[in-house]
Amino acid sequence: MKQKDNETATYAFYTIGNYLMDESFDSSGITVFDDSATDKHSFLSNSKEIYKDRVNKNRDRTFLIWYWK
Repeated sequence: MKQKDNETATYAFYTIGNYLMDESFDSSGITVFDDSATDKHSFLSNSKEIYKDRVNKNRDRTFLIWYWK
């Protein structure tokens, strides 16, 4: 993740998802940030987040994330 003011945070997503019969998509997983986050993003360094994602057939998205450090 890089902002226009050059602040950065590097992460990896690990996810499991399913395409459903109604053309929607559900997934859940974790996000892992390394220790290189800078400035406003520095609180993300070495953190983990758990998330749940849902995309309906109209491509409207709901993304919930829980910060876990």
